[in-house]
Amino acid sequence: IITEDSKDFTARVKSAQSIVEFFLGVLGENERDSHRLIALAERVVLPLIRVIKSPMEREHFVQIAARTLGLSPEAVRETLGRNEESNSFSGEKPLQAISIDTGTAHTKSSREVREERLLAIMQAYPESSLAKHVKTEYLRITEVRALPMEASPESAVFEAEHSFGEGPSKSAADELLHAFEEAVVREAYQEAVGDLRRAETAGNAVAVSSAQSLCSKLSERLASLGQ
Repeated sequence: IITEDSKDFTARVKSAQSIVEFFLGVLGENERDSHRLIALAERVVLPLIRVIKSPMEREHFVQIAARTLGLSPEAVRETLGRNEESNSFSGEKPLQAISIDTGTAHTKSSREVREERLLAIMQAYPESSLAKHVKTEYLRITEVRALPMEASPESAVFEAEHSFGEGPSKSAADELLHAFEEAVVREAYQEAVGDLRRAETAGNAVAVSSAQSLCSKLSERLASLGQ
């Protein structure tokens, strides 16, 4: 479009929806139940409003969200303030996630939340020392050979950019990486415990011994991460 008609491109940019209005529109099209729509908007739209630095611009989108959801601006502001800590980019509590195509919601695990944030960082800062460091640590922690092919949600990339700002340092995501590694190891430990119980039920001595050894190693690793 820029090559063929730069004026048309400029006009399109000027008339484009904001990311907040876009997600409000998509959610509204996919979810007709008002209660579910509000819950989805809290998980997807409010984090986008929360990271807006300008108080006036933030208030503008608070008004739009309130009007679209049929709520009072006070209710939207209260929810923004209440969730500011728990939904921060490096927070410990799991967030809710949605599928835009289906409008269905599901709770993501601690690992999934942190993994999405780390992948979003790599997408937001390609070729940066931060992205290279995050990639190296991600591959080490997950023991996979390549990164997932799927692109990160726009909201996650948007939040990453606003959380880390311009030119973040190589170690900017170390706290998040540590939390991600702990979540990965804890998930593996829980799976190993399940395997141990199944092996004991089946009376498989070899499998019991193997599961016990793995549980012990993962337990030691969890302990070291918690120090």
